[in-house]
Amino acid sequence: MLKPSEDPDLVVQTGPSDWRLTKRLNEDVAIQSNLSMVLAGIIVPVRKDLEAVAVSQDRRMLPDSIAWSFAGNNDGSSEQKRIALESAEPFLLAIFLMILITERVLAYQRRQ
Repeated sequence: MLKPSEDPDLVVQTGPSDWRLTKRLNEDVAIQSNLSMVLAGIIVPVRKDLEAVAVSQDRRMLPDSIAWSFAGNNDGSSEQKRIALESAEPFLLAIFLMILITERVLAYQRRQ
């Protein structure tokens, strides 16, 4: 049975795997107390050690040449560092232009 309490939290832990609601649950209470975030925190607790590993391995904002160059190599040689800082854009631009020229030559030969 739900007993009213003065606890400001909507969900309170009463045991190692037991949780208790402190207020009657309705739409307004769920929205104002961020019930979905509280339940997500219970299901998947925040672990700082895993978060630190994930942040150190996150390479989403790095250029492709740097992100792929260190993907499993920890020796950090000077040649690798030099290669990692070179951009891949000139190479990709050259390939794109070669494909475009080849397509135009074939189209001209076929009178398209």
